[in-house]
Amino acid sequence: MYDPKAVVNEDAELNQRILEAGGKIYLSKEIIAYYYPRDSFRGLAKQYFKYGKGRARTLVKHRTFPTPRPAIPFLMVATGALLLVVPPMQALAPLYFSSYGLLTAVEAVRVGRKAGVAAIPAIWAIFPVLHVAHGVGFGTGLIHFLRHPDWAEPERLAPRTTGAGE
Repeated sequence: MYDPKAVVNEDAELNQRILEAGGKIYLSKEIIAYYYPRDSFRGLAKQYFKYGKGRARTLVKHRTFPTPRPAIPFLMVATGALLLVVPPMQALAPLYFSSYGLLTAVEAVRVGRKAGVAAIPAIWAIFPVLHVAHGVGFGTGLIHFLRHPDWAEPERLAPRTTGAGE
């Protein structure tokens, strides 16, 4: 069922095919999953770059997303880059980046209350790593997979039919 060439994002890609076939995705609070965080900013950046690239692959493959959320980091990075390099827009760059800093600071405090006040600076520093790496990965993935798709037509999932005895 999983796309064998999807290095990451295979669960979201499968979910998308299930939804396209008219199915539903069920999330259970009873499922326990363990997450092992990366031990460095560099490792985290590599992970989120791959996530962004995988999301772009899914977008190009299916030509749609169930939600625009995966594209938000890319749009943020692209906007920030434009504000830095396009002279008429450069005057807006300080407002854009300070707003980002303020919003991520507020979120770092919110998250940090659970993790402990001492964790707030590290949490705040993590946000740009996540957003920039995911955004750059997404942009890289768009360029790569638009030029070099690596999949056959996706397996279309048909609605399950039940027999009379089931």
